Amino acid sequence: MPEHPHAVWRTSSLSANGADCVQVAVVNGSDSHKNRASRLFLVRDSKNPDGGVLTFTPGEWHAFLDGVRDDKFSDLP
Repeated sequence: MPEHPHAVWRTSSLSANGADCVQVAVVNGSDSHKNRASRLFLVRDSKNPDGGVLTFTPGEWHAFLDGVRDDKFSDLP
């Protein structure tokens, strides 16, 4: 991942073998390492780690997690 070469990718421990899951990394979005609001949340497919990466701001990430907790995505195909 050239844009974030130092990203530490994590896979859920609930993933059976880590192969059919998404991976998440948190990186600094600006030069300020102390500003938590500048963090970016990165998501990629564990089966295709060199493929595309979704990037979320803190607000977007927390809205996504709230949607997961509230079962907002259960009707998606």
